[in-house]
Amino acid sequence: GRASNHPSTLASTKAGGKKEDNGEDEDPFANATGGSGLVNTRIADRETDYHKRRTDRLMREDGLSFKEAMQQANIEKEKDELIREAKKDMEEAADQEAASKAEATTGTSSESSTRRRKRRWDQGNGESAPTTTTGAETPMVP
Repeated sequence: GRASNHPSTLASTKAGGKKEDNGEDEDPFANATGGSGLVNTRIADRETDYHKRRTDRLMREDGLSFKEAMQQANIEKEKDELIREAKKDMEEAADQEAASKAEATTGTSSESSTRRRKRRWDQGNGESAPTTTTGAETPMVP
């Protein structure tokens, strides 16, 4: 009938004819390589030519893969940032030392530490302030 033509039934009948009954010492998984044996279960064997191209990728000149190269680039970037921050901190420390030495020599720190604020257009002596006219000053036009 139908059941005799099924691949699993055929595989079990082939294995059943060759089966030796040694008792409990037999390991049923001794010859198992994974899967049913009817279909290739290795993914690499089922890949198309397009997918197999990943194994043919060239390494970079320095022998690093793309992932390793990106990790190295990130490390270099962080290193440069740390060096830049350290230089900035050193410059700020040097500026503070210079300012403290200048204060010590001049004795006045209030003039150097306070910054002059920018003048706004609407504040000042009155020369730069815009003049507005009221309705009483303008003549009436008939």
